[in-house]
Amino acid sequence: MRTLIFGGSGFCGSHLAQLCEKAGEEVFVTGRQKRPVLASSASFLKVDINEPSSIEEALIKSRPDRIYHLAGFASVRESFHHQEEAYRTNVLGTYHVLSGIKKRSPEARVLVVGSAEEYGPIDPENLPIKESTPLRPLSPYGVSRVGSTLMSLRESDRHSPAGLCLVATRTFNLTGPGQSDSYVCSDFAKQMARASLKGQSEIVLRVGNLSAKRDFSSVVDGMNAYRSLIEKGRSGHVYNVCSGRSIAISEIVGILGEISGLKICIEIDKKRFRSVEVPEVRGDPGKLVKETGERPGSLESSLTSLFLSWRRHLEENKC
Repeated sequence: MRTLIFGGSGFCGSHLAQLCEKAGEEVFVTGRQKRPVLASSASFLKVDINEPSSIEEALIKSRPDRIYHLAGFASVRESFHHQEEAYRTNVLGTYHVLSGIKKRSPEARVLVVGSAEEYGPIDPENLPIKESTPLRPLSPYGVSRVGSTLMSLRESDRHSPAGLCLVATRTFNLTGPGQSDSYVCSDFAKQMARASLKGQSEIVLRVGNLSAKRDFSSVVDGMNAYRSLIEKGRSGHVYNVCSGRSIAISEIVGILGEISGLKICIEIDKKRFRSVEVPEVRGDPGKLVKETGERPGSLESSLTSLFLSWRRHLEENKC
């Protein structure tokens, strides 16, 4: 089995590459520049999804049986400041990826990753969010992911005899080792890991909106769901990848506080608030569970791994 992961040198892609490698697959990962990945034997291919020729070259070299498209503009916050880049990368970039696949690897099974941001704000009485929930994104990032997902589903063999065997996801919040500190769980874990290394017994934690509730899952659970969906998912369908539970950001702080052993003092930082804040996000994973059997595991274990990975990183780099 030959597997190609567009965006495979990023946070989620690295974990996915590791799982595929453990399953005995020959793995190829792409990125605009080479970065360390968890799967040490994965072959790196330089690709910019805004450059169609680099996509075709990667497909020719990898000759994949399975293709995961995880590449793209990933920041909700930054999308408000860089709207054109978000639209160009996530919509036109996905078009380039799918066009390359149709030309060079039309028999491959394909998974395209989307986001819960596609749904936008949902009234509490309409939670949990199902795949049939109307799409009303507020962020430019969410709008760009709607375009990417709908375009991908249109290219599936469900809608055209010459289409691709393709499934799509709307993925909710994932966390775990290797995540950038621009994301809330990793930000808190890094702050606490640094204080722990300094021998502090307490920390003043700079935070944004602690009342917001989000549906968090372990990144490993998320990547296991991707692997199951590319094998068992129905072509032309979209699947929520989520836990089905919402947890307040304040609870995340509490869990990390217990893991680190630190006393937490809160300092509100208005710069950490989003310009548009959705009070609660909670998905319905029923379709995923029914068709693949995948169920989310313990968030606490993922947060523990995240905290310990930051401690190792900071200690090794004397940060």
